[in-house]
Amino acid sequence: MTLSHLHNRPRLPDRVVILGSSGFLGRGMAQVCAAAGIETIGLGSREVDLADASAGAQLAARLRPRDVVVFLSALTPDKGRDSGTLMQNLAMCRAVGEATRAVEIAQLVYASSDAVYSFATTLISEATPPAPIDLYGVMHRARELMLASEAKAPVAVLRLTAIYGTSDTHNSYGPTASCVRRSRTDAFRCSAMARRPATICTSMMRLASSLG
Repeated sequence: MTLSHLHNRPRLPDRVVILGSSGFLGRGMAQVCAAAGIETIGLGSREVDLADASAGAQLAARLRPRDVVVFLSALTPDKGRDSGTLMQNLAMCRAVGEATRAVEIAQLVYASSDAVYSFATTLISEATPPAPIDLYGVMHRARELMLASEAKAPVAVLRLTAIYGTSDTHNSYGPTASCVRRSRTDAFRCSAMARRPATICTSMMRLASSLG
């Protein structure tokens, strides 16, 4: 899976619509867009609940032709790993696809995950076939396929891995802002501050391959 560039030269989007703007990635993207002078609107669940049955129409009413939509919204594993969470995430994706069929946007960017790959595979590349082993990975792969078949827009899928920062509330990777909670990520930061050995990632070979 590779990205196809539609312009010979880089160009700024007319407007970026961030779905999931209140989350860790959404806040960071909004800051980057603002610094670049790109008009941006952020939509969280308070503005449009993508899991609602009428979410497709609600979202379409907020979109303009030539928008670039960045789809970050998802119920993450800390919210649940069961089939109910899976179905809510798929309903959110269906709403996004419905909105793109109502409004002709310029681009849809979907933030997927390396969870679509089997964790038995240590080295991954764009040629590695997806083989999710849990419902979270299944969700992301199903969303990729849904958008590829149902969204009426050029779709770019980014399979992200090991994203962290001081404002991350999911406790997935790397350091956090406080050492009060003894979660996996807090332990990493506290170990680093105390100059003790720390595990950055359980599979550095896979991480290096993903980032390289």
